[in-house]
Amino acid sequence: MIMNKSEIQFNNIVLDIPRIDEQQYKLLRQVMIAIENNSNVNNSYYIASSIFGDISFLKLTKILKTNIKLCIEYKDRDEWYSSDVISDISIKGDKIFFRPANILHEIIAKSKSKNEHSHLKYILFNGIRYKQTLLFLDYMITQKNAFTIELEEFKLLVENETNYKHFSSFKATVIQRIIADIITKTSYYITLNHKKNKDKTITLEFNYFSKEVSNV
Repeated sequence: MIMNKSEIQFNNIVLDIPRIDEQQYKLLRQVMIAIENNSNVNNSYYIASSIFGDISFLKLTKILKTNIKLCIEYKDRDEWYSSDVISDISIKGDKIFFRPANILHEIIAKSKSKNEHSHLKYILFNGIRYKQTLLFLDYMITQKNAFTIELEEFKLLVENETNYKHFSSFKATVIQRIIADIITKTSYYITLNHKKNKDKTITLEFNYFSKEVSNV
């Protein structure tokens, strides 16, 4: 997955993120999630090194040394900034400790206060269209390539707030939209099967794999 966004308009701010590779993409997403979920007053955070898979310490340090640049332009102030996304990076055990750039912290804090953070997240991430896709992706990459989840658990996972009378409507409107988003906007291919159990609960069976491996 390669992200190549420029001139992303967000209210009075223009964000410009240079072309980044898949590993940097993973790092940026986890940095954003960590900041969103943590209100630590000293702005110090950590993420699990396992997001990069089972890689050597040498390769991990190489990834972290190639930092991501974030350029921000305030249209209403005639101001422009360029900054590393994160700084003060260190690896301790299975955790990567870091401090986010002040400007990134400010953008996320403002978007959260205006209930616009979900919008900011999915315009940043490679054109992924739906917040539900990001929520499902965060879960999917923690699972084996083949995994199951009950329908009601899936609804909670993607924060579904609409009631559908029939599973077929939910599948077409929500599940298939997420699958299409993953296939067209990420480096993964995913398939779905479902089955109705004796107690009438519906279980969703997913299989996903890298397009590079599958040659899809």
